[in-house]
Amino acid sequence: MQLKAFMQLIVDGILAYGAGNGKISAPVLSVYGGSGGVLFTATDIPEGLTINAITGEITGNTSRVGNGSFSVVASDGSGGVSVSQVAYSLSSLPLFWWTPQKSDNQNKPKIFSAKFGDGYQQDIPQGLNPNPATYSLTFAVTKSAMSDILGFLDSVIAKPFAWVPDGATSCKAFKCNDYKGSSDAISGQHTVMATFNQVFGY
Repeated sequence: MQLKAFMQLIVDGILAYGAGNGKISAPVLSVYGGSGGVLFTATDIPEGLTINAITGEITGNTSRVGNGSFSVVASDGSGGVSVSQVAYSLSSLPLFWWTPQKSDNQNKPKIFSAKFGDGYQQDIPQGLNPNPATYSLTFAVTKSAMSDILGFLDSVIAKPFAWVPDGATSCKAFKCNDYKGSSDAISGQHTVMATFNQVFGY
């Protein structure tokens, strides 16, 4: 009798897609254990997206917009099976898909303050979204990637785009009106610095 080897499928990250530029940022699928020869299948994956049975890479284009999840099944030749959920966030906006090496998040809630006598003060939030996030990002990249990032940011001046901040479970809308690229001829290092400001209503 052949025993099934222990097998576990780990999903690192979420699947993000931007219909505005047809870009996809897919999670990393890793399989631990099993007897080798792993094959991947997906159930209820958004229409237009497919999973490579050998590598587990998710590619394609979809017109669907919204958040949800689908199941990925990893199976090996000895009957070992592991199932995990992949969360997805599909946006109608262009997707910024590069990963920063450094990310600083700052929140400055917008409030109305009214001061009264005897030191009494009343604060209330401004509007429906009083606490937009601001991210200061640093990318250490190749010369080609620096050109690609700056080209993307040039194309969305004063326009919203989608991005998934570290730890977030869905795409958020941002605008970027402050960014720069720099190159060091001696070290050969290329850096992009950018500030992403969260916006709403998209």
